[in-house]
Amino acid sequence: MNKSSYLILIITIITIPFLRFASALPEGFTNTVLVEDLAWPTRITLSPDGRIFILEQAGAIRIFKNGELNVTPFATVQTDQNIISNGETGLLGIALHPDFPDTPFVYVNYTVMSPIHQRVSRFTATGDVADNTGETILLDIDNGNCHCGGEIKFGPDRKLYVSTGDASWGENAQSMSSLRGKILRMNPVADQESQIPADNPFYNENSGKYRLIWAYGLRNPWSFTFQPGTGRMFINDVGTDKAEEINEGFAGKNYGWPGTEGSFDLGEYPEYIKPIHAYGRDVGTDLTGGEFYNPKTQNFPAEYVGKYFVVDYDYESWIRYLDPESPDNLTEFFPRIERGNYLDVKIGDNGYLYYITRTGRGTLSQVSYDNGPVDTVVIDTTGVDTTVVDTTVVDTTVVDTTVVDTTIVDTTVADTTDSLTALPFYAIESGYSPSIRQASISYRLHQDVIVQLVIYNQFGKKVTVLENKRQQKGPHTHRWDLPDNCNSGLYFIRLKTGNKTVQQKLLVLR
Repeated sequence: MNKSSYLILIITIITIPFLRFASALPEGFTNTVLVEDLAWPTRITLSPDGRIFILEQAGAIRIFKNGELNVTPFATVQTDQNIISNGETGLLGIALHPDFPDTPFVYVNYTVMSPIHQRVSRFTATGDVADNTGETILLDIDNGNCHCGGEIKFGPDRKLYVSTGDASWGENAQSMSSLRGKILRMNPVADQESQIPADNPFYNENSGKYRLIWAYGLRNPWSFTFQPGTGRMFINDVGTDKAEEINEGFAGKNYGWPGTEGSFDLGEYPEYIKPIHAYGRDVGTDLTGGEFYNPKTQNFPAEYVGKYFVVDYDYESWIRYLDPESPDNLTEFFPRIERGNYLDVKIGDNGYLYYITRTGRGTLSQVSYDNGPVDTVVIDTTGVDTTVVDTTVVDTTVVDTTVVDTTIVDTTVADTTDSLTALPFYAIESGYSPSIRQASISYRLHQDVIVQLVIYNQFGKKVTVLENKRQQKGPHTHRWDLPDNCNSGLYFIRLKTGNKTVQQKLLVLR
């Protein structure tokens, strides 16, 4: 960065309050804080089994699982403990093997002290902790404690890619005798000869570990990513005092630093790769994360598919996105929040956007789209009369709420592969009292968990959100005071905990 179905839920040890935002997300989106009080988080990565690995800068690898932050770290590396004064050192990058968890390898990129330099290592997972074989060192990178880069990811070719900054010495970025200011590409093995792919672009020109160089001319590529499906690579390079760059990654190419920063005239510098997008200090100062929205399961509306979401850490921190096919403009998605700056962003297989913030207490949060039923939720109204109740023929003074259907809704909206006892809650009970125009919704949680409780009308439009935060194990009751514009008719109560969703019908007579 710059120097300047059924019911049972799970809640963590403390209830997490909502963050307040300077302005809202786009309509229909919901932000949920998953974890607070992280110690200077730097990066997250998402496991196919639902776990989220979180890096804390002083060396701890944490795991968020089933709605909770595990107390015991997965592993802890020995790194710089003076992370406030040496702000760009510490535990910086993490990658999971492409076949994880079947192949249980976890790779990290961090700074080692005495002398200070970067290291790429591997751990072997046994459940939620590293096994007792300890750390396998794969690569030690040239000395430097500033402009470290730090990202580490597997590409679609199953090679391990590593970003390094120029260590505050611009000439390193152009030197083929330095691993600094580069993107490196390697086989993830410890043997120094076997780890160099024979098809690397400088394999025949360079010698030794410098044959790992895949691209060069970068200042501080804090992050990079690959687009699912296409394999297209974007590199986010933090600038000095002029511009932040989003570059498309190509083997063997030169990105111009220190000769250029930001956009430039290709006629003047034909040997360099021009950024697909660059922005100046009036927009942001630290481009630290980026991910393509191409999840396995789509949650966001169709117009977001294929877009590239980026975060800027400093200045007026924000999350924005651009269209890779027409990358001239960044569109605001999430403005700066009052507590904490955005540092990393990831897209889950479930179609949610996950991000971390830091500055004071670090947080992990998720953004989901909830404006009406999503693809994975089906409202089954088969055999139900969904016409509006005519109150002129209904005697609402004698409505008996015991006749309200309180059974679990049709399991077409739930994961039927799980048994009742495997889910985080007992069945919902609900009723409507016409005399006070209030609905009561109760459930009991088997464990602490994040709860989303939403009411939809019969046409699938969201009416209100009754709950969207962690709750503790035990009984819970919510009251819904119907506003004047809520007509009589059929409504749907949707309770979501993690990837489990149940719905129940609520008949309202007014």
